[in-house]
Amino acid sequence: MIGDTVLDNGLSVIAKTLSRIDICEREPRSFAELQSASLGSVTGAFKVSAIEPCEAGRKVTVGAVEGSATRQGRPQFWVLSGQSQVLASGPITDAKSVTPGVLFRLPSLEVELLR
Repeated sequence: MIGDTVLDNGLSVIAKTLSRIDICEREPRSFAELQSASLGSVTGAFKVSAIEPCEAGRKVTVGAVEGSATRQGRPQFWVLSGQSQVLASGPITDAKSVTPGVLFRLPSLEVELLR
């Protein structure tokens, strides 16, 4: 079991450092991989919820975003990053292919850390 304080500290890194959200064809394991996997990104300040309990641990929710594609492809993952680090990622379901200049929209994203 991992205590709430440890989970909260992990999630607080997302809340404090998140500066970019990407859509990617594959799930990158590093910031360097993110650069080649990205089909488009949004940068800036994001709305991140307070840390709260979830069914099996703790979570934060990042508000919905809209951005512009920079490469052609079918996004399979969303990726949160900040300070040149990948912070979290998750699957995109039912994504449609994007082409450069086309707007994409991601709904609110939940990041959960489980006990």
